[in-house]
Amino acid sequence: AQQAAQTWRDTTIAGLHALTPPAARLYAGRALPALWQLTLTRYQDELTAAVTQLQRQSSPFNWNLQGQVSRLQAQLSACQARCAALETELALRPTPHQVIVPTQALTVRSEIDQALLRRLGTGESRSWRLQQALVAAGLTVNPKTVTNALRRLTTNGFIDDYRHAGQAVGWSLGPGHPRRLVVLTAQGELWLRTAAGITPQPPELLRMIQRHSAVQHAVGVMEARDQLAAAGYAIDAEPQPLYADPQQPWAGRAEPDLMLKRDGPAWPVEVQREVHPRQLEKWGKTLRLRGRLILILFTRTKLARQVEHLQRAARHGALPPGEIRLTALEVLEDTPRWEWKVIKSSPTNALSGVNQG
Repeated sequence: AQQAAQTWRDTTIAGLHALTPPAARLYAGRALPALWQLTLTRYQDELTAAVTQLQRQSSPFNWNLQGQVSRLQAQLSACQARCAALETELALRPTPHQVIVPTQALTVRSEIDQALLRRLGTGESRSWRLQQALVAAGLTVNPKTVTNALRRLTTNGFIDDYRHAGQAVGWSLGPGHPRRLVVLTAQGELWLRTAAGITPQPPELLRMIQRHSAVQHAVGVMEARDQLAAAGYAIDAEPQPLYADPQQPWAGRAEPDLMLKRDGPAWPVEVQREVHPRQLEKWGKTLRLRGRLILILFTRTKLARQVEHLQRAARHGALPPGEIRLTALEVLEDTPRWEWKVIKSSPTNALSGVNQG
């Protein structure tokens, strides 16, 4: 349209030049604006006609374009439906029992690190017991060397803290920084199988937690077992319940944490972290069934408190006749020659004293 207007303008001016002299030409002087107005009007008319013609010519193209868009949308919907069907099919497809994964290099250079992994493969999870074992084996004289090795193995992904609900769980006798409880990771177990030829055993900690519910109590029972065994006692770590009448197991029943024996009859052992007056009923039940009981507290402070409660109960006749011996894990750990605290109850009085462990 613009080209047609330019051509018409050039033709008009050329014709005016041919017919009139310069002074009489129409576009000279005041006639020039009128000529420009006429030219613009003609250009506008031609431009409008050109746009109308273009719209008429492009109408079929628009219809074709809309048809293509509709077809593409239909194809997209079909693809989406197919993808949904494939996802459902994959979800229902049986999972293979074995897959092939790429190999990986597992490097454990330090002798201390390797010894720790082997020890963990036996089921041990208590970091302080791992330290004692490696020092006793002569691999190091400094327990901090073992601590550094544990930290290194954790960083390299061979071991991890024991976790409950995603949180690392430790153990301690009382207030203060907890001791680490560690377990092998899948990478650590793989190293043991391939490099050391050892089949790792499940952590003993997990079995003890199932038996004793709480982590703190389970580890306390393990500590009492090991400390008393080191003192020369024979220990049954998984004793059967005690019954007043085996034919009526629920008539009178006690479930000790351990059974201890060295000279004479076996003693039921209870490990307790806290001291509560309501526990007297539980201890009284064991006294009625066996006439003897050993209590292992965690700390000296809790031991003294428990002795006080039992002495008061014995004086007031709140305990059945029998003998209770007490000590604490804290005493067993740092006292080479320790002694039992002894409380004897009778229908009339109570006697307390000490007996060498």
